[in-house]
Amino acid sequence: MVGSFASLGVYYGVKHIANHALANAVIKETLRGRGNIVSIHKLNNAQANLVKKKFLGKSFNSHPKQVFTKNVGGNIRVFRMDTSSMLGLHKPHVAHFHLEIFGVNTKKANMIVNNHIPFIG
Repeated sequence: MVGSFASLGVYYGVKHIANHALANAVIKETLRGRGNIVSIHKLNNAQANLVKKKFLGKSFNSHPKQVFTKNVGGNIRVFRMDTSSMLGLHKPHVAHFHLEIFGVNTKKANMIVNNHIPFIG
């Protein structure tokens, strides 16, 4: 019986490490991207929430329609999981969420990158 609990712990430990590695890969992909891009990764709900926490940090602003923002180093980071994206109503026409970065100048925010990350629910 003890062996089965130990192997279960190893399984969840490996899964935890894999989820963090995947979250880091999606964030790195976003930070390197420019314009509208589609992620090579597909994430489930738990992984998407981990990405949100790692991308925005512990304190962030919450807005209506599942939009979360944080000012980081003079840029605005956005995690967006809005209804039309989750229904795949626009490109890439699959359920997805967004990681976005906007550069800020005195007149308006301009999009640096908008990463569409497919969602596997």
